[in-house]
Amino acid sequence: MRGIALDIALIHIASMSNLMAALGWAFVDLLTHPTELGRVASGDTEFAQRCALESTRMAQRSIMSRAVLSPVDFDTGDVSYRVPAGWTISTLLPLLNTSAAPGLDRWDPDRWHRHRLADQTALVSPMLVTAFGHGRHSCPAQPFSLSAMTAAMTHLIGRYELTPRWTNHPKPVPAQIAVSPARRTHVQSTTRGFADRYHPVMSRRDDEHSSLSDIDIRVRGLESVLVEKGYVEQAALDQIFEAHETRIGPHIGARAWVDPAYRAELLANATAAVAVFADQGRVGDALIAVENTAETHNMVVCTLCSCYPWDVLGLPPVWYKSAAYRSRAVKEPRKLLIELGVTLGPDTVVRVWDSTAETRYLVLPMRPAGTDGWDEQRLVSLVNRNCMIGVGLPTPTDD
Repeated sequence: MRGIALDIALIHIASMSNLMAALGWAFVDLLTHPTELGRVASGDTEFAQRCALESTRMAQRSIMSRAVLSPVDFDTGDVSYRVPAGWTISTLLPLLNTSAAPGLDRWDPDRWHRHRLADQTALVSPMLVTAFGHGRHSCPAQPFSLSAMTAAMTHLIGRYELTPRWTNHPKPVPAQIAVSPARRTHVQSTTRGFADRYHPVMSRRDDEHSSLSDIDIRVRGLESVLVEKGYVEQAALDQIFEAHETRIGPHIGARAWVDPAYRAELLANATAAVAVFADQGRVGDALIAVENTAETHNMVVCTLCSCYPWDVLGLPPVWYKSAAYRSRAVKEPRKLLIELGVTLGPDTVVRVWDSTAETRYLVLPMRPAGTDGWDEQRLVSLVNRNCMIGVGLPTPTDD
């Protein structure tokens, strides 16, 4: 099982190019600071994590891609562009990480306490300096990235003698801006278009012949190689990916339907309540459960990226991460729900909850009529991932 977990981690690492860049800068900084290099080589993982944070802070660039909805004048400081609607602006910009206060232009891992700066008194706002973002804009991959960087640094530095071969100390690239026309495939203009591409019953292996992104192709290629060489079994991978989705989340909903005390605990402190079924891990500082009623229907989205309570509901589905779902869930949630098969009464209020790296949401669906007398195990069959995101309804079958 440990080997399978490591192979899955490899797949994730290989699809995260920015993680490799941050790790590279950590090695660059450590090789120019022998004392700190020695501490990492000795296996000081807590210090290695601080080094990873500091190197990420020093070299970090803000990567952002935004679709242009209406013509806009975009001034880079050197030149001004008139960008038409339908185009995309991509930026790679330096942050204030090294200029927001005196001394920040110097590499010093000891300035960190856990994931925050130990001394923020010189900052107008603590959000002016960041390694993985703040609040709703925090990177959801922070725990995994820091763990991966720390493990790689301590293992490689402790095992090998590394010698820098550069003559001039490397420096991060300057600001970069790209403006490009939209591709036809990016346009989401009709009801049928969304339903066809992002229907919520899509699973990890549905629609094998659909067009895949570069990341999808890379991950599937790695997965096929691991399976072909016998390092992992396909069935084992499927079990890991689907375990939480089918064995944890549905039990939370069913238990809340039959146990009033558990329902009250879930709504008051979801983080503690779900621990009955699974080890939460680090999925955020707070997990919040919201309850559907006859008056209110809740649905969950992450407008920034794909923040999601994966330890409870499994891996986020493809459509949850799509730009179409992330934007339309906010702009026209009722229309989107209709497309996905959820028709609500005109008096039902739709509330949309925006998940972040620090706060994740799950929906407690309404118990359907006609299930009085059903035991918990039977009710489990009615609860699925989509119900607990708020884009589906539990529906009893005739049997």
